[in-house]
Amino acid sequence: MSNLDLDDPVQTRLARILDAKRRDNADILSALKVAEDSWERLNKEVDTAIGQEFDLISSEQTAVLAARDRLDNPDTDPADKNFVFAGRVFDATSKTGLPQLLVRVLRDRDQTGEPLATAITDAAAAYRAIVPPEQFDQSGAATAIRIEAMQAGAARPLALQRVSLVLTSGGVQQVDLPVKQSRTVGGNVAAGESARDSIETTIATVQQRLASMQAAHTATARFSDLTRDGLKELSAAMASDPPVVGVDDQPTPPPEPVPAPEPEPEPEPDTRSTPLEKIPGIGVRFADRLRAAGIPDVETLVETPIEKLADILGSEDLAKRALVGGKQVLAQG
Repeated sequence: MSNLDLDDPVQTRLARILDAKRRDNADILSALKVAEDSWERLNKEVDTAIGQEFDLISSEQTAVLAARDRLDNPDTDPADKNFVFAGRVFDATSKTGLPQLLVRVLRDRDQTGEPLATAITDAAAAYRAIVPPEQFDQSGAATAIRIEAMQAGAARPLALQRVSLVLTSGGVQQVDLPVKQSRTVGGNVAAGESARDSIETTIATVQQRLASMQAAHTATARFSDLTRDGLKELSAAMASDPPVVGVDDQPTPPPEPVPAPEPEPEPEPDTRSTPLEKIPGIGVRFADRLRAAGIPDVETLVETPIEKLADILGSEDLAKRALVGGKQVLAQG
């Protein structure tokens, strides 16, 4: 404003206009600051919500993968002071599990006596028969055992296995029972196939939800960055002074000499640090656990041995998915 002649009515009017413009800019800057703060809070809330959703979907995926594993691997955990017989009953030809069959555990010499334990095969065709301690041989000798699979009310078993072992507290014995195909188990075969199809469909649905969440998170992050950058550019433009209007009869100052171009700096090494939360399935809880173990970002995670990741995350399957997801995030830029 120093080159304005305030004795000139035109220049005085210009000075008033410029002062008014500065006041307007100050009001707009204040509003933009509020908008920036609100946008940052919203972004944090969205990131938290997406992280929680990723954690939820990851938990669902772990559950359905475990259910699929049960189709091929029975529960063989011990049961306190009891002895556990566990296994699967399946069609010998197709390997399809057979739900809703009765499994009996008997002393082999008993033909019509009371079973030591019974169980019904579940939707995964697995059974778990519990023998209580009072059925153990008191001398600690081995007991001849017969395990039978049969349909309720049937006189003869569909399959049986014989073993001889010492029944002890906390003992576990896996005994699978293959059944030769017959029309009598057609309904059980259909039920087993339906259970597997249902689990596979659920797995595909969960994986599709994970992919959709990843796409939504990427789009949200890009929109957030564009909006944040736009607000900052607008704030910078509003904060600058309006151009100074000079007097018409003032001489035009000579152009300033153009400085020689400075040599281009050497390119700096890539120091990107991609947040762990960008990996599908790695929410705030797992990200915090990784950072506490010395893995601060995706770039470090993909260089970490899978055994170490499995120890940190508590699951080799989750460690594999984290490695694959981290590489995909880095490949996408």
